[in-house]
Amino acid sequence: MKQMMVWSQLTLKRLFRKKGLILLLLVLPLTGIFINYWEANHTQGVEIGLIAGKDAIGQGTMTDLLDAQGLFTFKAYDSETSLTEAVQTRVLEAGFIFSDDLSKKIENGETRDLVRLVRSPATVTHGMAAEVVFAKLLHRASPQLIDEIVRDSGLFGGNEDSVVERIQELYQTYDDQGGTYQFSYEYLDGEEPQATGIPLFPIKGLTAVFIMLTAWIQVLDHYRDEAQGIYGAFAKSRKKLAMVLAIYLPVFIMTLAGFAFYLTRYPFPEAVRELGYLMAYGLSLSLFLLGIKPFFKNPVAFAALMPAVLLGSLVASPVILDMSSFINNLTVLEKFFFPSYYLALSEGKLWGGLGLLGFALAGVILLILDPGIHGRKTRK
Repeated sequence: MKQMMVWSQLTLKRLFRKKGLILLLLVLPLTGIFINYWEANHTQGVEIGLIAGKDAIGQGTMTDLLDAQGLFTFKAYDSETSLTEAVQTRVLEAGFIFSDDLSKKIENGETRDLVRLVRSPATVTHGMAAEVVFAKLLHRASPQLIDEIVRDSGLFGGNEDSVVERIQELYQTYDDQGGTYQFSYEYLDGEEPQATGIPLFPIKGLTAVFIMLTAWIQVLDHYRDEAQGIYGAFAKSRKKLAMVLAIYLPVFIMTLAGFAFYLTRYPFPEAVRELGYLMAYGLSLSLFLLGIKPFFKNPVAFAALMPAVLLGSLVASPVILDMSSFINNLTVLEKFFFPSYYLALSEGKLWGGLGLLGFALAGVILLILDPGIHGRKTRK
C-alpha cells in the first residue's frame, strides 16, 4: 500500500510538470467563467420555437405565447423540419409542436400527444418552458373543457347555458388573479426581473472529450514508461494496479477540472451527480484503453487512431450537435464512440451506464489475461 501511495505521488508530481496538460486542465473552468461573464453582459431571452398546427386552440395558444413577456422568447415556425434544425443547431433551446387535431383530442379526453417537445440534449430549461406553454394552452382550452364537463354531467336540467357562462366567468376571474398558473421571477438583490438566456454551450460534450483525450495521452505515455522499465520495480501482483493508477490519476484530475466547470453552470447537487458520472466514465475509459493497448505494438499506431476517434465523437456523438435527426442510422454509429455513453448516462438512459460498465469489464478482462492472449512468449 505504501508503495502505491508513493507511486501516486510521483505520478501526480510528473503530471503537474507538463505545461500542456496544465493548460488543458485550466481550459474547462476558465471557459465556464468566460460564459458567465458573457451572459452577465449580453442578456437575451431563452428562445423557444412553436408550430401551431391547424387547430384553433393551438393557434390561439401560440398567439398568446408570442405576446407573452418573461424568461422565454417564443418564435413561430412553419415546418417541423426548420424547427428541429433550429433546436439541433442551438438556435432554439427547445420547440413545441401542437397537434393538428388538438381540440378533438381534448374533447375525447385524450392526454397523450397533445403537444410534442423537441429539445437538445444540452437543454436545461425545457421543463419550465413546458409549464409556460401548458399554462397558456389551459387558458385557451378552458372554455371548451368547461362546456363539455357541464353538458356531459346531466346535472343542470336544461340550464347548462347559464351554468357554463357563470363558471367561465368565475374561472376567468380566478385565472386573471394567478389562481391557475403564476410565474414570478425574483432576485435576492431586489432588482427588476430581467430575462436572461443560457446559451446552449456543449458543456457536457466538451468535458467528455477532454477526459477522453487525457486518457488517450496517458496511455501513449505508458508506452514510453514501459520502454524505460519503470514498472520493473513493482511486483507482478502490483504492476497492473500501478499501470491503472498511472492512467487514471491524470484522468481523475481532469474530471475535477470538469467538475469545476460544471459548478459555474449547474446547481451544486446536479454538479455532484455529474461528478459521479464523470468518474465512472473516466475509469471505464482508462481500463478499456489500457486493456486494448497491447494490440497496438507501435505507439504511432495507437496515436494515429486518436484523431479518427476524436472526429467521430464530434460528428456521430451529440457532443456539439445532435445530428441523429438528419442522418439515418447515426444512433447506431454513435455507440462506437466513448462520449456517447457518458452523455446517455447523464440523460438517464440505461444503455449509457451499461455501455460504460461493459467497457470497464472488457478492460479488466484484457488486463487479467495479458500477456497470454497477446502472443508473448515466456522467457526461459
